[in-house]
Amino acid sequence: MAVTSQQDMQLSGPQKAAALLLAMGKENARRVTEHFSQEEMARVVEAAKGLPGLSIGQVSRLLSEFGENYERSGISVGADDFASLLGDRDKGNAPVAKESGPAGSESLEPDPESVKLFFETEPPAMCAVLLGELNDEMAARILGELEAGKRNQIVNAFLTRQPLDPELEGPLRRSMVSLVAGQANESEDNTQVEKTVSLITFLEQEDGEAMLAAIESTDPALAAEIRKMIFRFTDVDKLEARDIAQLADKLETDDIVAALSGAPESITEALMAPLSQRNRRIVESELGRGGVSEEKSDAARRKIAGLAVTLAKNGVITLPAG
Repeated sequence: MAVTSQQDMQLSGPQKAAALLLAMGKENARRVTEHFSQEEMARVVEAAKGLPGLSIGQVSRLLSEFGENYERSGISVGADDFASLLGDRDKGNAPVAKESGPAGSESLEPDPESVKLFFETEPPAMCAVLLGELNDEMAARILGELEAGKRNQIVNAFLTRQPLDPELEGPLRRSMVSLVAGQANESEDNTQVEKTVSLITFLEQEDGEAMLAAIESTDPALAAEIRKMIFRFTDVDKLEARDIAQLADKLETDDIVAALSGAPESITEALMAPLSQRNRRIVESELGRGGVSEEKSDAARRKIAGLAVTLAKNGVITLPAG
């Protein structure tokens, strides 16, 4: 995804401004364009009409360049002058990064293959920014497909990354997802440690332990903190009965059956206790049939553990102390 300097030079000044403004989002862009003259604003609007798709590397360089130059313009214009350039993002207008793609290519999350390619080819520091915007389960699945060394580099970069000034951090993260996914991700931020705990929960246990070992090699105290917060399916029977009921209420019957196939009796009883008599009979009948693969069982157990972590982060349940 690297972009050559020659490609950068193919963009005019107004095109560079248009690309960054569209990636920033409406409110931040309006704040910037208060420094534009009427003539400059008109040139940016015209340039936006023919703007090509851009890579994250190109946008990063433009952000640095634009940050140094935009304050030189001191004539103020009204915020309404910028509305015609951005359009109404709330109505689903696609950002510039995806204008050259096929119609209907927008998605609520980045395409997993695009994210994987980004993780494989971009520096860990850049990957860490994108990682912070991804859904935990999808992020863990993609990380699990990476070579172990690269995966550990990205997670270490994520844990040690220092956010930028808030006025730059937000636009950078939104533009990162916009370029990879086709639209900005508006999901709420999670703390870095909590998100890492969730990622490890969704990963296969062997991969999660390898990730913890990598973290421990650079920061033993942080690794110990994360380890205390890890929740596994085998910890289900340690939850309070009311919390197990909350967890079970969010589960599909198929996931319960798959997870309980071959599970210890204590966990089976704990998870089935809050079920209605009808659902309990269904689960018992399906378990009696057998035939659940180990792979499916492991996936269901990780899903349940991940749901428990999510519910705990949202204050719905309380996980047992590590």
